[in-house]
Amino acid sequence: MKGDPAAQARMDHQLRLLHDDLARLEKRCAALSPPADVTHALRQFKELTPLFETVDSFVTVAGSYAQRLETDKLVQVEEQLTRLQTLLWHLRLTAVAPILECLAEDMRHMPLGSRFVMERWRDRLADLHQHPAVQTGLPPTLLSHIEELTRRLISSAPDLIAFD
Repeated sequence: MKGDPAAQARMDHQLRLLHDDLARLEKRCAALSPPADVTHALRQFKELTPLFETVDSFVTVAGSYAQRLETDKLVQVEEQLTRLQTLLWHLRLTAVAPILECLAEDMRHMPLGSRFVMERWRDRLADLHQHPAVQTGLPPTLLSHIEELTRRLISSAPDLIAFD
C-alpha cells in the first residue's frame, strides 16, 4: 500500500544493505592484483562477474519494491538507486579495465570459448545503455575504452569449435 511506513523502513534498510554490499565489493576489487597473464585475467573476470550481477540484481529488486512508496519517497529512492547503480558500474568498469587490457595484449593465449565470454560482456554493456541516467554518471573515456577493448577482444578471441 502506498504510504506504508513499514514499506519505507524496509526500503531504508534495503538501501543500507546495498551500500554495505557495494563497500564490500569495493574492498574486493581494491585487493585485486594486476593480472599476470591471460589465464589469471580470465579467472578474475569470471570471478567478478557474478559478484557484480548479484548486487545489480538486488538494486533491481529494491527498485521494484520501491514502487510501494509514496510518490515523493519513490523519487528519492529512485535517485539513490540510480546513484548506487552508477557507483556499481563505475567500480565494475574500473576493475575490469586492467583485466581486458591484459587480455588484449596477449590474445594468442586466450582459450577456446573466450569469444563467448566477451560477447556476454558486450551484452551486459548494452544493458548499461538502457539506463541513460547511469551511463551519464560514468566517465565517457572509461566507458569508450572498455567498449573498444571489448570489440577488439570479440573480433580476435577464439570461439568454440562447431562440430557439424
